[in-house]
Amino acid sequence: MNDAFSSLAALVLLASCGTSPAASRPVGLGEPFTLAPGEAAQVGTGLLVTFQGVDADSRCPVDVTCVWEGDAVVLVSARPDAAPRRELHTSGRYASEVEVGDYKVRLVGLAPAPRQGASPAPGDYRVTLVVRRR
Repeated sequence: MNDAFSSLAALVLLASCGTSPAASRPVGLGEPFTLAPGEAAQVGTGLLVTFQGVDADSRCPVDVTCVWEGDAVVLVSARPDAAPRRELHTSGRYASEVEVGDYKVRLVGLAPAPRQGASPAPGDYRVTLVVRRR
């Protein structure tokens, strides 16, 4: 019975190690990069950018003619910044770039585009960003 308990405890420990967040991948300054929700990129040695998700998406569906392009609110966090998350917008009417310390983080694109009657699922989003020095 003790051996069975020890084996079960070892399996639980191994399983918990496998659920840690994925490591960030390195990207260069000025190099566009794409992230899925929860993924992170290490820009140079000073900035870790994480795609938190999409807070709202009112973009015009690709198969509809609209009078306004709509807007999606993309949430990112960028450390070592003190703010827990920043908002970037797809509409030109709002900020698509934020300053974080010595850097500027700019939203380049958000996929997939919505279709009439169907919005992307939260996990389907992919954001493309680029980071430059201020």
